[in-house]
Amino acid sequence: MKANTSIEASGDLGELIELADQAETIDHQQISHLTKLILSIRPEEVDEQMQAKLAGIMHKVKAQYA
Repeated sequence: MKANTSIEASGDLGELIELADQAETIDHQQISHLTKLILSIRPEEVDEQMQAKLAGIMHKVKAQYA
């Protein structure tokens, strides 16, 4: 992840998801923050494209720390 780009610093959910989606690696603190946010989102509240992004991020997290 870029040194000056922090997932926690992002206030906009869309921006947060984009940062996580583009990051090569996600650290443990960011994973905790992202997981809480993603699990709080009900699938019917987001479109299919966002659902796919969220699934991709969760896959990246699982693969990175499996």
